[in-house]
Amino acid sequence: MLSTVLPAKRGRKKLALTTEDDKSPGLEQVAPDAPLARARKVLEVVFEATRPLTALEIARRCELDPSSAHRLVQNLSACGFLIRDDDTKRYLPDPRMLFPFPIYHPWEIVRRDATSLVVPLRDQLQLTSGFVTFYSESRILLELAPGLDPLSPSYRTVLSSPLHASGSGKVFLMAQSESKRRRILGNEPLERFTSQTIVDFDSLNADLAHSADRGFVSAVDDYMDGFRVVAAPLTVDNKIVGCIFCSGGSVAFGDHRLDEVGEEVKRVATLYSKGAPNLRTLAQVVGIDGI
Repeated sequence: MLSTVLPAKRGRKKLALTTEDDKSPGLEQVAPDAPLARARKVLEVVFEATRPLTALEIARRCELDPSSAHRLVQNLSACGFLIRDDDTKRYLPDPRMLFPFPIYHPWEIVRRDATSLVVPLRDQLQLTSGFVTFYSESRILLELAPGLDPLSPSYRTVLSSPLHASGSGKVFLMAQSESKRRRILGNEPLERFTSQTIVDFDSLNADLAHSADRGFVSAVDDYMDGFRVVAAPLTVDNKIVGCIFCSGGSVAFGDHRLDEVGEEVKRVATLYSKGAPNLRTLAQVVGIDGI
C-alpha cells in the first residue's frame, strides 16, 4: 500500500490518501460513500483528466451531488492536493502531487535508469518493453516503451493484470513462498481467461520452477489469445525486486522468438541487477532489500 501524506500548511489540515490499485486487497471493504473513498475518487478523476475540470464536471464523473463534490474539491484544495484556477474556476492537481519525489530520490533515479534500458530493448526487438518494480503486493510500472504492435494492451502505472496469467505477475509469484501464493491467489481453480490459462497450483508451481531454471517467465496466450509476454527478474542479493518484460501479439512475437527474446530480456535484467547500485537503494526504500 502506498500512502502519500503532504505536509500541512499553516491553517490547513493534513489529509492522508491511499493510492493503490483498484484490485488491491482490502479496498472493497471501504464503503464507496465514505469520505476518504469519495476523496480518492475525486483525485483519480482529476489526475486522469486531460484538462482541468470544474466542480460540476467532477461531480458528474464521480457520480456525486454537486454540493458534495464542491465541498470535497474545496477541502482537497485547502489541503494541498488540488489547485483551483480562479480565472476558469477549474481544478487540477497540485504540482507536488504530480511530482511527489525529489529529483534524486531513488524512485526517480531508477525510473531514469529504466528509460535507458527499455527503449534500446524495444528498438532492438521491436516489441513493447517495460520496467516493473514490486512494492508490497503491487507491481509498479516505472517505464514503458511501446512497440509498433497494435495488440499491445493499455498499461497503467499500477498493473492489475492477473498474477497467474501475466509476465510481471509470474515473476512476482516466483518471489513468494507457495503458502503466500495460495493466500494471494485464493482457492483453485484460478480464474480462467483463455484455454491456456493455468488454473491449478501444481501446474503453476511447475511453470514457475521451470521459469526459475531458465531465468525468465513466459505468458503465451495466458491472458488474451494471440498475446504473449516474457519477463526476467530484477534482483538484489538474490531477492526478486521487479522485472523487465517484452510483450506483443503473435504475429510480431511468434513462438519461434520466445527463447530469443527471453534470453535477451534476461541478459538486460541480469546486467542491471549486478551493475546498478541504484536498484539496491530503491530496494532498501521499499523494504525488499537483502539486508
